[in-house]
Amino acid sequence: MDTEIDFRNGVCSIRFNGDLTVYTVAERRSAVLDKCPTGCSATLDLSDVGKVDAAGLQLLLACESYFASGGGLTLSGIGESVRAALELTRLSDRFTEAVANSETE
Repeated sequence: MDTEIDFRNGVCSIRFNGDLTVYTVAERRSAVLDKCPTGCSATLDLSDVGKVDAAGLQLLLACESYFASGGGLTLSGIGESVRAALELTRLSDRFTEAVANSETE
């Protein structure tokens, strides 16, 4: 499990490597809150995410909420497991633009 975060010019670039599960989300959430100031926008790269469970989806929703006061959250590199989980839970509408953007990469 690895979380890479780079903050430049008001944008927090985040990359999650590994699974987004109940075993990893607390540490990832802490990293995002510690390194990304409130009021900024963020891009979240999910291209190296394997499994995702309900806790992982909650983390995505928490990130969306956290960055809403800034420029918002953009997801990229949405793999099949994340896409399937978003569609199964009907959360894909919440990230519609991001899902569409990842298909063009």
